Amino acid sequence: SCTLNYPGLKSLRYQYEYKHEFRNQELESLIGWIEKTDQNAVFAAPLELSAHILLTTKRPVVNHPLIEYPEMIERTKNLYTIFSKRSSTDIYNNLVKLRVQYVVIPYETCFLASKNDGVRVIDIFDYIEPENYDKKAFCVSLFQKSNPTFLKVFENSKYIVIQIFSQSIQLELRKKKTFPEVQM
Repeated sequence: SCTLNYPGLKSLRYQYEYKHEFRNQELESLIGWIEKTDQNAVFAAPLELSAHILLTTKRPVVNHPLIEYPEMIERTKNLYTIFSKRSSTDIYNNLVKLRVQYVVIPYETCFLASKNDGVRVIDIFDYIEPENYDKKAFCVSLFQKSNPTFLKVFENSKYIVIQIFSQSIQLELRKKKTFPEVQM
């Protein structure tokens, strides 16, 4: 037979009766926005957020934290170049290869160090690619302004969503632009 002392039993009852509510307004607004996109829109995000997007919105994602095979690891590396200091062309090409339409970038991942080891993702790229050390991290520039190739379509205090246009769409847009003739 098992007996519990009275204070322990009282504590257990309190824990079962206490209703916890977790609210994350920024994440909820992000998920609400994602649910308004096309059902087949492909998303990319850091691993912990990618799984959440997949589970709550059922949208396709390009990387998943529970699947570890060489191709998935390579996809994640290509996605994480958005936190590097590489050129926008290099990052764009990596994302187009993944067929990503939207990239979710958490403010925390771009700007803050991890709670566990005190290292930023940007710092990891500084170690891997020391030749880019003096450059500005690409994700920082995306938070500050939109880039024609990386259009900011959603923003709140914790997340931005960048839409990636494929090269064929960009070419189509360029064809439709008409420039007025200049007489000299």
